Order: sequence, then C-alpha cells, then structure tokens
Amino acid sequence: MSEVREQWKAIIKVFIAFICGCLYAWAGTEYLGLWARRFLAPGIAVVSMFIFTNDWKVFITLPFWMGALSLGYGADTTGLKIFKRLVFGSANGVASSIYNTCRKKWLLVGYQIGLLCCVYCLFGVFNPLPNARHEELFLGFMVFLIPILSAEKK
Repeated sequence: MSEVREQWKAIIKVFIAFICGCLYAWAGTEYLGLWARRFLAPGIAVVSMFIFTNDWKVFITLPFWMGALSLGYGADTTGLKIFKRLVFGSANGVASSIYNTCRKKWLLVGYQIGLLCCVYCLFGVFNPLPNARHEELFLGFMVFLIPILSAEKK
C-alpha cells in the first residue's frame, strides 16, 4: 500500500477517535446523555475497527468497553479521586486493549493501560487544562486513540 494511502488511513482513524472523544465529552451534559459515552462511542469505535481489520474478534471488546465506560470516577477527597480514576483508567485500558491482547500486541496493551491510568489521574484529578470540558474531550480521545490506530488487517 502506498505511503499516501497509509497516511490517509491514519488521518481517518485519528478523526474517528476524535469523534468518539467528542461523544465521550458531550455525554453527561444537557446536550447528550451518558448513553453516548457508554454505548454510542464504543460502538462507533468497534465498528470502525472492524472495517479496518475485517476481523469479527473486535466485537469481543464492545461489552467490556461499555462496562468500563459505565464506571463512576467522581469523589470529594483527593485520595478517593485518585483511587477511582486509577480504577477507571485501568478498567478502560484493559477493556480497550482486548483486541490487541488477542493479537498478542503486548506493548500496545501495556501502553494503553499505563497511558489511561496516568492521564485519568493527572488530568482528571489535577486538571492542568482550562476547564472540565477540555479535560473530558482529551480523556475521551485518549481512550479511543490507540485501539483505533492499531486496528489493521493481518
């Protein structure tokens, strides 16, 4: 496959991850309900991964991803916030890495779990961004980026 075609595929994958991140961020606002984060965003991600892989195993990821995105992560104390964000990041890292685990892409699995644990704690608890809307968009994008980018035919 040509480099130009590969570049366009990568751009499309990043755009899909961005759309899923937007749905993640909009969920919970008065604009969209939590169903967009819990069901629509992972559904779009998994269908797009199937299109890029043509492998039915990607659908194994869907119920786990939906379950992980349904976990709560809010708290009143910093210690509890960190703990809940670590659990949420770990659960989403594992759930979003199931297809890469099936393909024995261990480095991507490790990166995804570690990345989500770090960003959920750093951005979710100590948010250096201007506000919570920016934070949720960034976190949602990070949940979907590696799994979608790594979707390739064997």
